[in-house]
Amino acid sequence: MPSTGPIPHLETFCKAAELASFTRAAEALGLTQAAVSQHVRSLERELGVPLFHRRAGRVELADAGRTLYDYARRILDLHDEARAALGLDTPGSEGEVRLAASTVPAECLLPELLGRFRAAHPGIRVVAEVCDSESAVEALEQGKATIALVGRPVAAPWAESWPFASDRLTLVVSGRHEWAGRASVSAEELRTRPLAVREPGSGSRRCLEKALEPLGLTLDDLSVLLELGSNPAIRETAARGVVAAFASAQAVAGELASGRLHEVAVEGLGGLDRLLYVAVDRRRALPPPARAFLRFVREQPSPATAP
Repeated sequence: MPSTGPIPHLETFCKAAELASFTRAAEALGLTQAAVSQHVRSLERELGVPLFHRRAGRVELADAGRTLYDYARRILDLHDEARAALGLDTPGSEGEVRLAASTVPAECLLPELLGRFRAAHPGIRVVAEVCDSESAVEALEQGKATIALVGRPVAAPWAESWPFASDRLTLVVSGRHEWAGRASVSAEELRTRPLAVREPGSGSRRCLEKALEPLGLTLDDLSVLLELGSNPAIRETAARGVVAAFASAQAVAGELASGRLHEVAVEGLGGLDRLLYVAVDRRRALPPPARAFLRFVREQPSPATAP
């Protein structure tokens, strides 16, 4: 069915901006691709500015398009609010959000966060892919995810990211490890004992690499025995007593509280506090369900700033 919004050209424009494709916008709105192109050209003629950059079968918002999108969405949102006040359906209150989340946000924060979001927005379904931070950023860039939750800021010019939670890396050992019961070890001891760390591409690993730099060390200087791709693998490996492991404090909080694992400080090693980030691709407009989720995440209590 054709668009039934208050201003069809604006609704068509917003859908094309959100999907970064005239073809997909046409499918979503029940229009032909020619009709979508016509609506957009009509808006561009009326405003006298290009709204999209057209590149190899896909479209990206131009600066004017990005400005217009903010106003157009407010108009359409007001339309939805009016329908809600009249007891009619509100399309923006339902839909799907595609997330790519690195392991610490996914395992330690998402379950509780999604429970509260679901209570506030029962019509919105969240689909999350769990991976390392690097893969989550790739999914965001490729349009496979509309929002990413990652363990580092996204420095790419096409992205925007904001801190939404904090974490801390810690060195943990089991009660059977030779360091059990010790408050700290030296950097030299750290170099000579087998260690488990997160895999390349993870935010936890990058945090550790940066923390080692002031000591003049890299991971190549340490006796890294295992590189593991998940927090449960790190926890279980350390709990078996074979190696010490650098892990997210949030991910091992239960084991530390129960005494199954013990924290050991490394003398002179700082910089293990870090922030967790929510990121979007600024080239693409967020559809209403994703905007609702982003707003919900960004309204969480501000995290403490990492040193």
